[in-house]
Amino acid sequence: MSLFAARKSAKRNFRKKLEAEEDDEEKNEAQAKPIQPPEKREAKPVLKPAHATSQVPRSLLSFEEDIGGDGTEFKLKKTNHAKRVAKMVEREKKKGDSEPFQAEEQGSSEDEPHAKNDNEEAAPSVPLTQRLSQGFIPDAATIYAFRKKREVARRLGSSVPDYVSLEQGGQQAPEVASGKSRLVREDENDKSESDEEEGEGGKGSRTFGKADGPSKQMRVISALENVATDSEDEETRRWEEEQINKGVKVIAPQKPAPINQHVTQDIIDQSFLYGTAPYPLLPFNGAGVYDAQLQDGFGAPPTAASRAPQMPENLVPITVETLKSRLVLQLEDVKQLHSTHTQRLQQIVGDLAVAERDVARVESLSGTVGKDYEFYQEMRGYLRDQLSCLAEKTPVINKLDKAYLDLLRQKTQLIMERRRQDTADESVDCGQFAGGVRPDLDEAHQKRAVEREGRRRRRRERREKDKGRTEHFEGLSSDDEIAEIDRMKLASSKEDVIAKTRLVFGDVLDEFHKLSLVKDRYEQWKWGFSESYKQAYISLCLPKLFDPFVKLEMIDWNPLEAACKRIEDMEWFQVLMFYGYRNGNDLDTLDEDLELIPRLVDLVVIPKLTGILQHAWDTLSATQTKRVVSLIRQLAEDYPTVSAESKATQKLFSVVMQRIKQSTAEDVFIPLIMKGQLDNETSHKYLFYQRQFWMCLKLLDNVTQWTGLVAPDTLQEVVLDGLLNRYLLLSLQNSPPGLLSLRKAEAIVSKLPEPWYAEGSTVTRPLLGLGRYLVHLAGVLYRSTVGHPDVERQQTRLAIERIVKLLRKIHADDLAADLITEYKLPEQIQ
Repeated sequence: MSLFAARKSAKRNFRKKLEAEEDDEEKNEAQAKPIQPPEKREAKPVLKPAHATSQVPRSLLSFEEDIGGDGTEFKLKKTNHAKRVAKMVEREKKKGDSEPFQAEEQGSSEDEPHAKNDNEEAAPSVPLTQRLSQGFIPDAATIYAFRKKREVARRLGSSVPDYVSLEQGGQQAPEVASGKSRLVREDENDKSESDEEEGEGGKGSRTFGKADGPSKQMRVISALENVATDSEDEETRRWEEEQINKGVKVIAPQKPAPINQHVTQDIIDQSFLYGTAPYPLLPFNGAGVYDAQLQDGFGAPPTAASRAPQMPENLVPITVETLKSRLVLQLEDVKQLHSTHTQRLQQIVGDLAVAERDVARVESLSGTVGKDYEFYQEMRGYLRDQLSCLAEKTPVINKLDKAYLDLLRQKTQLIMERRRQDTADESVDCGQFAGGVRPDLDEAHQKRAVEREGRRRRRRERREKDKGRTEHFEGLSSDDEIAEIDRMKLASSKEDVIAKTRLVFGDVLDEFHKLSLVKDRYEQWKWGFSESYKQAYISLCLPKLFDPFVKLEMIDWNPLEAACKRIEDMEWFQVLMFYGYRNGNDLDTLDEDLELIPRLVDLVVIPKLTGILQHAWDTLSATQTKRVVSLIRQLAEDYPTVSAESKATQKLFSVVMQRIKQSTAEDVFIPLIMKGQLDNETSHKYLFYQRQFWMCLKLLDNVTQWTGLVAPDTLQEVVLDGLLNRYLLLSLQNSPPGLLSLRKAEAIVSKLPEPWYAEGSTVTRPLLGLGRYLVHLAGVLYRSTVGHPDVERQQTRLAIERIVKLLRKIHADDLAADLITEYKLPEQIQ
């Protein structure tokens, strides 16, 4: 078989359809002739029938039949037996044909395989065209025979046509006549082999059209023979050359990887000494290829017969010393490995001992750990319950505390508003009397005047009963008396608030609200588990935990009252004073629990006191001011948290100064009355004028009580600029000069703090006005006694000496020296 038949992988379509379809009548008139290879091909055009008006559409696939628009296409699968029966029935129908079918080119049958199956009979020798016109379809063997004939003809040369013509009369296709032919290989678009296999026993399927079989058969044969182009022939030729080159090409052996021709002596020794080499090593050249010239003592390449171990002649002999040295090296390696293992064993033994000790220690502590766990779990539950309880009760406590503070504020506001109203009423009265007209007063005004006089009378009676009191002036006493109805109402409200405080923890167990039991819980934690106690920062949390209990006990605490309980006498102070301290133990100065009381003072007491001073403190009350100042001084001395760095303390003094400035602006009033109207000491105007002066002086005294607590500059601004020079000095200048005015000046100087008179003090300049008034007063007194008896003049001289002492006290030394020189007073006056 030629090389053309070997190309089965390439799939190329070298066929095309005829340009026109012949009618069935013309095909029937054609005479059937035996198929013979023509000697010479001539190009003849293919004529189209005159009545052929429609073009058959070209298909892109080989051997594809065109089915008319009215035809129905279906596929029928047949078994091998059914195919044989169908062929036999068809042969019986064709027995009546005129001429049997004759196969041509008998000489080529020797080189070709048999074209018929063993179970088929020879077809009658009838012209192919006639048989095709009768509906005969050539089988695979017939098509294969025609292909073999074309291949033989192609080998003979170009004089032989490239195909076996099937046309009647030896007509050639136009392609043949023009010299354009092509080869249709048996492996492309050919189903003969598969059809033959299916005919032998496999399953297959064929496609049939309607009754237009002969025309379709002619188109199939024409497609097999009349399709060829120059480009396809060129492509075929190139493919043939490639196949020939593939067949004659010699594959060069790959170059083996280079192998070093020098084999180490150790490998040779070990291979032949211990019998591990199957055959002697072969010599190789530098390229890694076996070289016979280098064979020398190795002999021929190993074969199946010569694979027995052989001892080469050029090996270095193995001596006992060599073996011994190698064994010694191996022994040293083994000893070193043994030493390493020994050290590792010792380390493991040590670790095992440590682990055993740890296990023993943990087992010994297992009981303690269990108890610790129980304690922590119990403490955890206790803290959770206590915090939940405090979260619910703290708002109630704050509400009660605010309610009690509101009651104190109501009482204070009632007193202050009444006093301001009395001042306004008396001022109106003085103005009415000054005009000489006494109009009718409203009933409320008269009622307030009657009540005011009644309170003054009762205070005067109490002073008379107290024989130990010093000289008193109207205005120095505080009018803090309230009506009986208001007093009873406020007392009832206080009792209600206090009663509610006793019920705050009424539904709580004692261990959660009784301060002594709560304290024991945390002390147990501190003494038994001090490390975790410190890690949990309990010392910093205790003031917050005890805050609600302390605040609840101090709800009715009012330091403005005489019956107020001292902080040190309260229950919470007594319980928490020795928190964390056990008898017999040394006091640890670094223990943070020592600051528990100071922190509670800063957290609870100072804010409580700030609220009282802001809402319940009467700045004109000398008694309340002295109590508050005394308490704050004590707190500042006893507790380090009450300092200028504390925010609570800063807020406290800010409230104090705010109240003092407010009282200076709203409570102080000096009426403007002519000197001639003040001659009558029993008149209402004189009494009101003197009362307002002494009230202003009392406020000055209350403000100076804060010396040492409030910054000096702040106090001096209020006392000297706000009270002395604005109100008191004005009142002195309008008063009739006399011994009473000197008494007032002495009272003013006595109220000023001693530190303000120190050397280099800044009060000298603000007091110059007071010094000049004293010089003026001395001259008035001296002139008023001229010509009077000696007793009166002596009293005047003593008064001038008192004025000199006042001038020296306020560091007005120049003015004092002038008086001494003018009135010839002794220099020893101090």
